[in-house]
Amino acid sequence: RLDHTVRQMDPTGQLLLADNAPPELRRAATIRGLARKTRGVAWSINMMSTLAHSDRVEIPDKSLKLIPPRRLIKMAREAARDAQLMARVSTVFKERMGLKGTAPGFDVEVEERMVSNFRIIGDPNLIEQSLGCVIDNAFKYTDPDSTIKIHLLLELNSVTLSIINKPLMGLEIDADTRENCRKRDWRSDAAKALDADGTGLGLYLVDRIMTPHKGALQVYETDAEGWNKF
Repeated sequence: RLDHTVRQMDPTGQLLLADNAPPELRRAATIRGLARKTRGVAWSINMMSTLAHSDRVEIPDKSLKLIPPRRLIKMAREAARDAQLMARVSTVFKERMGLKGTAPGFDVEVEERMVSNFRIIGDPNLIEQSLGCVIDNAFKYTDPDSTIKIHLLLELNSVTLSIINKPLMGLEIDADTRENCRKRDWRSDAAKALDADGTGLGLYLVDRIMTPHKGALQVYETDAEGWNKF
């Protein structure tokens, strides 16, 4: 219902990002974002319960759907809008405390190298939560004065969704972080210092979920220009 309300008020999603967005739209979108966060917590608890008995995620046949690759962009765009809005809400409190409060922007790009009828077979809820987890991390650990890039590459028999961000100082990805960030409960010292309440479960869960979807979570070391890429 919240998704429907927000889409009716803002079909393109651009009004919500404007500084003069109507208060009622902001309220509906904020509630939607909080609801998404709540679902994410419930999802994480459920996944950890499942993985307590096995290191594999089994997807029931009834949950499997044919997913057009372009739907990933829709999922990613909505997750980014909610994450950005939550970041903007938190900046209000920072500003009231006399701290600088800004939130990163984001750009979405689709690159289609070859037209095909390729479809992903998987659980759309699991894929949506996985994308949301990676995007939430990007907003949490990105330089607030930069822009997060969301890039979808469509090829004949595959699809690659990349989240590219400029990290806060100290949160660059080195060889050790790249090697360990998918491990359960692992967090870098810099991430612990920035966010003491983090769990170290997000990328572990995403990695586990990608396997039965015949995909993979790839993590790259920070490049020469200072960009992280997932």
